[in-house]
Amino acid sequence: LPRLADREQIRIWSAAASTGDEAYTIAMLVAEHLGPAALSKLAILGTDISAPVVERAELAVFARRQVNQMSRVMRQKYMSPTGIDQFRVNEDLRRSCTFRRLNLKATPYPFSKQFQVVFCRNILYYFEPADQAATLHALYDATESGGFLITSVTESVGDLCPKWIPVTTGVYRRD
Repeated sequence: LPRLADREQIRIWSAAASTGDEAYTIAMLVAEHLGPAALSKLAILGTDISAPVVERAELAVFARRQVNQMSRVMRQKYMSPTGIDQFRVNEDLRRSCTFRRLNLKATPYPFSKQFQVVFCRNILYYFEPADQAATLHALYDATESGGFLITSVTESVGDLCPKWIPVTTGVYRRD
């Protein structure tokens, strides 16, 4: 995040975003580490192939069991109670996050601007090796030079797309 602090716009993509947990958590981390003002220049895109989960992500409402791992301080700071045992992500964070349907196998991706960071976690292992490689190459093209790809620790990247430079387990950089 410190590398992104001076950027005019911070562009992050949460591929396979499901109900938005990851995207909203990233927004919280940006607010915590770069300050609330950074939210005004933060653009997080969350994509998923499933229309129902994209709709849930846009609602930004989570059951207590989904947010139990959050500290009470973070929950009070970034969420508001709504309904019985439900919490809604605060408006300033919701404004930073946009959700759309996207099939990761439908490459190339339709983005006009590249991202500084792409999160693609816990999805590639569902794909056949050829689709994994095609997706990793398309993610590379969607990431700006010096940008990062974050995967789960169990997903292999190097053999399928050697253009990604390993930084640490699950973290890769684009030249």
